[in-house]
Amino acid sequence: MTWSRTYCATSSRRTDGSSSASTTKIARSEGDPRIEQKGPSSLTGPDRLARALGWFSIGLGVAELVAPGRIGRTLGLDDKKGLIRAYGA
Repeated sequence: MTWSRTYCATSSRRTDGSSSASTTKIARSEGDPRIEQKGPSSLTGPDRLARALGWFSIGLGVAELVAPGRIGRTLGLDDKKGLIRAYGA
């Protein structure tokens, strides 16, 4: 299988008869960034922190929507259920 010159994907036959698509020789512009690492460990420390804070924020918002009374009692805001629920939204 051969695509346009931009992608240059080729199909190769293995010795066992199966084929695998190879995407080597992909045309890239001079200014394109290089991929230094692959996989889940490729995120930098600030990226991991930002992702963790994002998930924490989503979890806190859901908790404020679902259980505003319990959060209010924990924070000493027993009569502010509506306010806590509004923060979750």
